[in-house]
Amino acid sequence: MTSLGISNSEIQTIKRCRRKWYLAYYRCLGLKPEDAPLAGAAHLGTRVHHALEAWYGRGENPLVVERQLWEQSRDLVIARGDEDALKNYDGDHEYAQIMLEGYLQWAEEEGIDADYEVIGAEQEVRVPSGISGVDLRGKLDVRMRRRTDGRRVFVDHKTAGTLQTPTLEINEQFPMYALLERLLPRQEGERHTYTDGGIVNIIKRVKRTFRAKPPFYRRVEVRFNDHQLRALWTRVHAVIRQILDTRAALDRGVSHQEVAYPTPAGDCSWSCPFLKVCPLFDDGSRVEAALAAHYVVIDPYERYAPRDTEVLV
Repeated sequence: MTSLGISNSEIQTIKRCRRKWYLAYYRCLGLKPEDAPLAGAAHLGTRVHHALEAWYGRGENPLVVERQLWEQSRDLVIARGDEDALKNYDGDHEYAQIMLEGYLQWAEEEGIDADYEVIGAEQEVRVPSGISGVDLRGKLDVRMRRRTDGRRVFVDHKTAGTLQTPTLEINEQFPMYALLERLLPRQEGERHTYTDGGIVNIIKRVKRTFRAKPPFYRRVEVRFNDHQLRALWTRVHAVIRQILDTRAALDRGVSHQEVAYPTPAGDCSWSCPFLKVCPLFDDGSRVEAALAAHYVVIDPYERYAPRDTEVLV
């Protein structure tokens, strides 16, 4: 029997909102292409992230990568016949180009990458979780090694309205990467030093006009130790068991209202693709008809499709 693969994204989703998890990971629903928003802060951030991931991981020009991403979906936006949507879409592209160009200039002037070398990028992994029938899966993003002391770090990029990062120290993204890395099988005699932290490049969502006040960029270092990883390991197993119990209850016919209830919050407006249909589950509306009209079945793990696993050094 194929093991169930669970990622950090799924874990964070069920912790954040069980209804969103129910729709995204249990029923595997996603917006139809014609209904999916193609502009806004989330999409701007995604394009900038992909562009910088290509820059650090594969040495590709991030300005070119972002432009290609913009061009790929522009015809779809035009086909919708919505002038405001096209204006917003093109505006996001202008924002992204300005932000990326400024970041490259800032990185060169400050020499922030001079002491680092890339040692791995976009490694998709799947490893036993320690719970029968369940694997942990994920994609290890760019990893770099500092030349002066050999320290290894994961690298991520975030766009934000502010450079302040009050929750970055407790974010589980980098420690989860480290757990996956430590669970990878090793070849006999293979040399490896574990990663013990990460660096986040924060890029402010601003066009850097004469009215804009710097700074616009910030690099934050995050470190974690074995105590933190053990604590995370305990939490991960607890959430995996919650996912298995919830799946089993839904399979038995238990109402989603009982085991996959919503948790409304301020970020629903930009982080949840199910915002518009969420109230319909509770007010007697024909919610299934709405789901059929605007959503299709997808693979929530499509981006984790198996690839050749690289050798860690």
